[in-house]
Order: sequence, then C-alpha cells, then structure tokens
Amino acid sequence: EDPVVRSAALGIAGRLALARGEYGTALELLREAIALDSQIGLRSREIVDRGVKAHIETNLSHEYVAAVGTLASTATLADAYDEGRLRIAGTNASLSFAIADYRAVLRELHKARRIAERTAVLEPGAEFEFLQRELFALRAMGRFHDVTALLPKTMALESMIVLCLRPQLLETAARMAWDAQGAGATLPPDFPSIRSVFQRVERMRRVDCPGPDHALAMANLSEFEAERGDPKEALRIGRAALQEVDAYSIGGVRAAFAIGKAQLALHRPGEALEAFAQAERINEPLLRRGDVIHKVRVCIQVITLGLHRNEAIAL
Repeated sequence: EDPVVRSAALGIAGRLALARGEYGTALELLREAIALDSQIGLRSREIVDRGVKAHIETNLSHEYVAAVGTLASTATLADAYDEGRLRIAGTNASLSFAIADYRAVLRELHKARRIAERTAVLEPGAEFEFLQRELFALRAMGRFHDVTALLPKTMALESMIVLCLRPQLLETAARMAWDAQGAGATLPPDFPSIRSVFQRVERMRRVDCPGPDHALAMANLSEFEAERGDPKEALRIGRAALQEVDAYSIGGVRAAFAIGKAQLALHRPGEALEAFAQAERINEPLLRRGDVIHKVRVCIQVITLGLHRNEAIAL
C-alpha cells in the first residue's frame, strides 16, 4: 500500500470523525497520519494534520497540555514554511484564548498578520477568523474602543467571503457593537442599527443558509429585543427558537436565556428564574463559561427587584 495514499486516507478519515463529533477517534486517526507523514517526510501535510489535531485538543476535547505539545513540535517543522507558520500562529491564538491569555492572543494574531502581509496568503475567510479572535480577546480585556475601531474592517469583509459565512460575520459584529455600546463606547457613525443586523442574520440563516444555527440567530434577536425593544416580541421569538433546537445545544442555552430576560423585562421574576434554570440544565454538559457568567449577571438583576430573592440566590 502506498504510504502517501495511506497518510492522506488517515487524515481524511480523521476529519470525517471530527465532523461526526467523534473526537477521540479523530485524534487517534490523526496521530497515525502524523506518524506516517513524519516517516515519509511529508512536512507540509504533517503541519496541516498537526494543526487539525491541535484544534481538536484546544477547542473541542479541551486537552490543553496535549495541545501545547502538539503545537511546540509543529513550530519546529513550520519554521521555514510561511503557510505553516501562519497556521501555527492562528492555532496558538485559539489555545491562548481558551486559557484566557488574551495578550498572547493578540501577539499571535499580529505575528500571523505580519506573515500574511509579507506572503499574501491570507484569504478573506481566514482574515475574518483572525478578526473574530481579535475582537473576542479585546472584548474580554474590556478594550471596547478598540473593538469599535475594528467594526468597519469587519463589516467590509462581508462581500468578500462565502455566502454562508456572512451570517457569522454579521452576528459577531452585532454582538460586539451591542457589548461595546453597553460599555459606553461610541459606535462608528456608519454602523447600521444593531437590531437590523440581527434581523438580517435571522433571515439569512432561515432563507439563504438554513440549518441549526437559525435557532441561535433567533435567540440573539430575542435577547436584543428583551433588552432594547419589545419584551413580548422577545418572548415570542425566544419560545419559537427553543422549539426549533435540539436538546443540549448552544442555541438552546441562548434561547432559554433570552426567554428569561424577556420575562424579567416584563417583571415576571418567577418565570425568569424558571427559564434560567432551564438554561442551566442545558448548559451543564456544554461547560460554556461565558453563559454561566451571563446567568449570574441576570440573577443579580432578579435579586435587585426584591422578589424571589431566595430562589435567585440559590440559582
């Protein structure tokens, strides 16, 4: 059997296992592929396979020590290979974000951009991926004025990326603008209304790119309406979103939170607590730290109403 063909087959099988959510199987197949890549001297393929392995370890199986080892050994291979160094910098940024080292995120992204500017290998989809990581890191650091400064560049990429990546870009821009505005930052004068962006995302995920992410788009719109618009409409949209999602999904968490915030806006703390308890049950196996923090913030709002105080504190 040709080892070059076998290496490629193992890498493809690993990616298919990843697509099915079988992370352990994917890692095992990728380890075999990497060993064969190394044995027959397929350096560029080994770098790519190691990058996929590090992505799984960083973002999906949360094996951060293993990810550090994968990336350290890959960096030596990629030292004289610009595209490889670019991949490594991007994956290092993801790992740094996962362990909340936001300064390292920015450092790795700036390194990646310097490589891309010199070699012109960064296509628009990858540029958006880097921008998204940078925005998340800046938001986590509370640097909202820097966040708003990147919004025009983010929105300008919409026409350059593939159709079904555009909802993600718009959703990112809308949430960043929403958070920045809430922190007192001024949005760029030509930035569209946040509500209109969320509405566009919902429509695109329903019509142009239908799939499970439509419920998440509805949940975001519901949450925005609960805070800034019509809580009754927010409740309607949130309930529709919750009916559309599978159990234990990110969309389910966001929809339940949105319903809770709508109930809170309608001064129904009991119903709000019930919705947040549902969000907690959905969130538990997902271990999404940001949603747990969000839950705590909303519970504080419930406590300040002076109603159902004991239940809120318990939650």
